[in-house]
Amino acid sequence: MPAELSPGRSEIAVVTAADVAAIKRTALGSPSQRARICLHRHQEDLPHQMLIAWHAGEPFPPHRHTGEKSETVQMVEGMLHYFIFEADGRLMRHLQLAPAEAGGEFMVRIPPRTWHMPIPAAGCAVYLETFTGPYDRTTDVEFAPWAPGERDPMALAAWTEALLAGRENR
Repeated sequence: MPAELSPGRSEIAVVTAADVAAIKRTALGSPSQRARICLHRHQEDLPHQMLIAWHAGEPFPPHRHTGEKSETVQMVEGMLHYFIFEADGRLMRHLQLAPAEAGGEFMVRIPPRTWHMPIPAAGCAVYLETFTGPYDRTTDVEFAPWAPGERDPMALAAWTEALLAGRENR
């Protein structure tokens, strides 16, 4: 679970460069290497918007969101590999998201029930994630049965390394 910082719970959420630096430091000290600033005020808000900082080295397993919940990611800093999979685990698409100034892919919307896996490249990826919400990790995320999960971090790390190297994992 990522560490969480709060910019305040006012109607207007403003994030500064100092906030980005703070979230990157917080992520570095978190076991998951992730931290977020929630821009939504309440758990039941629609949508959920979070600024996420994620340091390379701690993968999160392939997963999909249940129901009609979609996810949009827009890069702020760094680079994020974004893998999208077929239902059987075959790789459908590999995006390399970076800020718009880099001139390439900088945003992706993942439709409901689509298997996906973001992985930060070297350093730290900072991105805005918008989720249909409200988000409940116990019911809104399903981990892929064809990939190692969080309970086997060594197998997940090896699986992720093979994925990044372009080798088939199935």
